[in-house]
Amino acid sequence: MKNEDILGDLIRGASPIGQFSITELMVYAGQRHISGVACAGDGGKRYYILFSRGEPEGAELFDEQGSLFGNAATYHLKGTERFTLYPLDPEVADRLILRCRVFDKSHLKKNFSVNLPEIGKKSKGIGIFSMKVFSEGKPMAGIQVTIRKDGQVLGSDMTNKDGKVSFKLLHGRYECVISGKGYSVKVYDFVFSTGQPEGVLDIGSVQNPE
Repeated sequence: MKNEDILGDLIRGASPIGQFSITELMVYAGQRHISGVACAGDGGKRYYILFSRGEPEGAELFDEQGSLFGNAATYHLKGTERFTLYPLDPEVADRLILRCRVFDKSHLKKNFSVNLPEIGKKSKGIGIFSMKVFSEGKPMAGIQVTIRKDGQVLGSDMTNKDGKVSFKLLHGRYECVISGKGYSVKVYDFVFSTGQPEGVLDIGSVQNPE
């Protein structure tokens, strides 16, 4: 039986805990010492991250070109995937991890480290930043909004029917990348602070990308 078939059988026999971004997944599993498998699809790629007692110890990637395991699989993560997390018996998770162990976890954890305060310190300077995207005064649903800092993706989500999207961020300066069907990719700088919990962005009229 193929590795992905084994994972598929285990997932079908388990009830999902929920859906998470890579940031939320690492925090949730770590705080609750979860043993399990998280899966995400991105185009033709299928990612699996295996947790043992809260730590992301294994990873697998499958696509039409083949499969990658361990560190090689994590290097293809973009930070924008949505993972569904399923619980596993810790001993089962540990056996699966033996074939795909991740020795360098920096690529998994870099996506959320800047979003969290240091342990033991107050959460001063952290808040929820919301952005509303308009076009010619009308709210735009289904627009992809990605937040970056120093070239690193911190979060990505689609605007809702009101054109709104929200992210948990530290106060500071960021890049906002806007993209959507019929729009050129646009990049904006912004500063998130206590006095600016929400931004409003009018991306103008619809234009086909050049």
